[in-house]
Amino acid sequence: MAMPSSDISIFRRLHTWVGLIAGMVLFVAFYAGVITLFRGEVTQWQQPELRAQATASPVEYQAWLDRFIALYPQARDEFWMILPGEHEAQLRFMWMEAGKDGSQVVTQSELQSGLDDKQDVSELAHLINEVHFSLAIPGMAGRTFLGVVSLLYALALVTGIVIHLPRLTKDFWLLRKQQGERRHWLDLHNLIGVISLPFHLIFASTGAIWGLSTLLYALFNSAIFDQQLYAATGQTFMPMSSVQRTGVVQAPLPADLLLRKLPSAAEFTPKWLHYKNYGDSSAQVEIVAQQEKQLSQSKLVVLNATTGQLLQDQTGDNESLNHGMMMGLYSLHFGDFGGIAIRLLYAVLGIGGCFLFYSGNQLWINSQLKNRQVKIQRQGIAMAKLTNGFCIGCCIAISSLFVFSAVMAEHLNIAMLQTKAFFIVWGITMLYSFIRPIALGRIKLLYGCAVVTLLIPLADLWVNYSQLFAGFITLKTAFLWVDLAALIYALAFWRLARKAQYLIASDSDSESVEDLAKASAR
Repeated sequence: MAMPSSDISIFRRLHTWVGLIAGMVLFVAFYAGVITLFRGEVTQWQQPELRAQATASPVEYQAWLDRFIALYPQARDEFWMILPGEHEAQLRFMWMEAGKDGSQVVTQSELQSGLDDKQDVSELAHLINEVHFSLAIPGMAGRTFLGVVSLLYALALVTGIVIHLPRLTKDFWLLRKQQGERRHWLDLHNLIGVISLPFHLIFASTGAIWGLSTLLYALFNSAIFDQQLYAATGQTFMPMSSVQRTGVVQAPLPADLLLRKLPSAAEFTPKWLHYKNYGDSSAQVEIVAQQEKQLSQSKLVVLNATTGQLLQDQTGDNESLNHGMMMGLYSLHFGDFGGIAIRLLYAVLGIGGCFLFYSGNQLWINSQLKNRQVKIQRQGIAMAKLTNGFCIGCCIAISSLFVFSAVMAEHLNIAMLQTKAFFIVWGITMLYSFIRPIALGRIKLLYGCAVVTLLIPLADLWVNYSQLFAGFITLKTAFLWVDLAALIYALAFWRLARKAQYLIASDSDSESVEDLAKASAR
């Protein structure tokens, strides 16, 4: 039975306003999310020292661990030893220290030199990840905000398919360019939305779960589980939270021997060892490893660090439902379960998502600008400038962040400066968008984004030319994905700018409408 036109109209209005509210935020989350899919490659790009081959073998781990404890005895209570691997060239130790902000990190080379004054490590990959998860808003407020936006995103998906469903078979592959630019964009918007719907439902649901997890936990803990939920799940997600020191000094087993205690060790790639109460008889170690081609790839075991006794096993058939579901949801969101092919597919879908959100806003803006009421036209102008500054401006800010990170890599406070640089550039581009006419502002921003993005591989070549020309035989080359992607992005932004320039030459409606609105305001 066909749905009444009045109901379709309600769904269309709901889809429009939910899309406008959430669209720009989702554009930024998707654009940053595509980069976050390749966070390992970005980490290698941002720290050229990671491009060298691994510098420590398992039999050497304990010697480096002993040196770390001797130099930083305050870290005994809890620390992480991050192992060399695909995206790490050397051992790293991380711990939390009272009176200091954030985590403290020391590398293998710093341990060797015995330096006490450590330089900040570039936070490029981490900052882009935070933009994806929370728009870099500090604390839980940002992630909760993105969780709410993800719920709106799911609502927009459902209403969109309800609107399009009655004409799905007839209009599915229809691209009516001859009926005008707006109709062509609408057909593309509908086509990409329907094709990628299953994946967008995954992104929306997993994003909402991750963003609202703290609130959901608190709600379920008090309303359903009678304050027992944290205790019931604590051993899954914080398996060593209840470990207390006994005061009895006892040396732990060597790190390489502990790694051999992994069940079916040949199937796993160890990532890090998380120690608690090191040097005490109660010491425990959590070993986190990766198992390839599994939906839940991140596995862990907890051992008694002094005897090697297996205390908890989250691998194979022993993996709990809680751990498997949470790690599986993470892999679904980031496409970690299928290697490079799945990540590339996710990247294409992510770019398609950016198109959906930007084109959705543009469709509404065009309808406002063609309205004869000056008040409605002014609303369209304001939204057009905000969309250009917020969306294209974020692209410029992220590209500028890469260039800034390469040029300023040796600065002592690089991590703090990166955050400031990102928001300063983003703010400047939004201000520029508001003081320029709509179409001209969009063109200049697109050209600017193309130029800044092109600077990414050029900056890498300029800063690290000696390393690059030394030969790739002794280098890990995953960082080249970043340089190649930047070249493709730069070309895409340049083509978009040329297309926008062609359209403004053939259609000056938006500029004349803006002039009329300004004149009416005066």
